[in-house]
Amino acid sequence: MKNFLQEAESFQQDLLDIRREIHQHAEIGFELPTTIALVKKQLQSMGIETIDVGKSGVAAVVGPATGKVFLLRADMDALPITEDSGVDFPSENGYMHACGHDLHTTMLLGAARLLKHHENELKGRVKLLFQPAEELLTGAKVMVDAGVLENPHVDAAMMIHVLSGNHVENGKFIFLDAGPTHASHDRFEITVTGKGSHGASPELGVDPLLVMSYIHIALGELNSREVPAGEVMIATVGQIKGGLAANVIPQSAYMQGTIRTYKKEMNDLAKRRIKEIAESIGKAYRAEVVVDYNSSCPVQVNDEKLNDAVKKYAEDLFGEEDIETPATTGIGKTTGSEDFSYYSSAVPGIVVRLVANNPSGDRYPMHHPKVVFDDSVLYKGTALLADSAVRWLDDNTI
Repeated sequence: MKNFLQEAESFQQDLLDIRREIHQHAEIGFELPTTIALVKKQLQSMGIETIDVGKSGVAAVVGPATGKVFLLRADMDALPITEDSGVDFPSENGYMHACGHDLHTTMLLGAARLLKHHENELKGRVKLLFQPAEELLTGAKVMVDAGVLENPHVDAAMMIHVLSGNHVENGKFIFLDAGPTHASHDRFEITVTGKGSHGASPELGVDPLLVMSYIHIALGELNSREVPAGEVMIATVGQIKGGLAANVIPQSAYMQGTIRTYKKEMNDLAKRRIKEIAESIGKAYRAEVVVDYNSSCPVQVNDEKLNDAVKKYAEDLFGEEDIETPATTGIGKTTGSEDFSYYSSAVPGIVVRLVANNPSGDRYPMHHPKVVFDDSVLYKGTALLADSAVRWLDDNTI
């Protein structure tokens, strides 16, 4: 097999051009017409047939008609953030690729180019998936429900996520430990219904804002008073709404937040206690309280065997000096969530991180309007995706 690193580096400028075009036309959620059109045009120019998957997903298969199947996934969506990065190719529409998905999409297109060029050497099939709505943590579930892991059946899956806002040298790969790497995500909503009244006569009403305030304070004690030492459970309230005027006690108030855990036991504890606490406070203050859980994403777990294999492939391709771990960087699993977990819940899967800090030295984190990613690393991610798929298929030939 030809050295993918050298071959990917030879078309680095093409990768830069693609990434910057995607960046300038950032799109969010499932509404990705410009990005999808670009992805399809690029794949079709390589002689790769595209397949529509669910709502806004694009898939393709490279390789022979038989053999095992290795899935490579890239997310395509941006964030509803107004860009303030200072790059000379900023987003033109009020959205921003502040999480690096423009790099992910570009690297997978580059990997497709390598794989198609070497298609007759593949010992199995590589399924390429360009996914919408990762930022909503729902896109992967829509893809799975639409059958993306079948026809042909996927045997293992991999993704790369670029990383900003850290001290590690750009172009290094961070291989996380096997096991949980990203927390689960559950969204809760709490509606408090009281009794509206004039602000001058609070005794005639039931103040839902007061009730909501006590619930908010009480939920903050969950992390410090009810979670065993060494366990992780984060319940965060991110939105509170209620009232329209200074002199009116409103009829109702509303809050929503998220729960992040690594274990089902902690997830169950959080859901049970949030409901108990909120409803009990509501009863104490004569208000009706309804707690709903309406969105979830499972824990992302890196498969040990696949993780070890791809780490070895990376060491062979780049040299051990380009491979980092939590032990060498202090960067390990995160309480952030990643909907790639829907694939990893069904088949062995891994997330690999590629460091791409702002080369100017600024260290803004992902999801910040000033974040800048170093796209000089594109060819390295491209090479690892293609090389890992090829070598895994070689090692797992039927």
